[in-house]
Amino acid sequence: MSVPIRTTSHIADDALTSLRGCHELLRQLESTMKLIKASSGEHSDIAKVLAMAAYLAMDQANVMDCQIEEWQDELDTILATQNAELEIVSRAAEVSA
Repeated sequence: MSVPIRTTSHIADDALTSLRGCHELLRQLESTMKLIKASSGEHSDIAKVLAMAAYLAMDQANVMDCQIEEWQDELDTILATQNAELEIVSRAAEVSA
């Protein structure tokens, strides 16, 4: 049984999909930390730790969001270039046929 060969763009797309899942998980972690913090003493040590954890989750989610957007734009540009090149080759083959 042969396994289909995945293209680089499919692998990159799957990686970006996984990163989007991680991004969402970090957003949920941030919300969870804020919720738990709200039920703890305002100036307690646990409230400070939870505030820090929420901030770190939010910050990493923001970094990841920017990175995903940048990589998606790069992937879209590469795919558009490849598609344009394939179309040129295809037209050239039609003309020479």
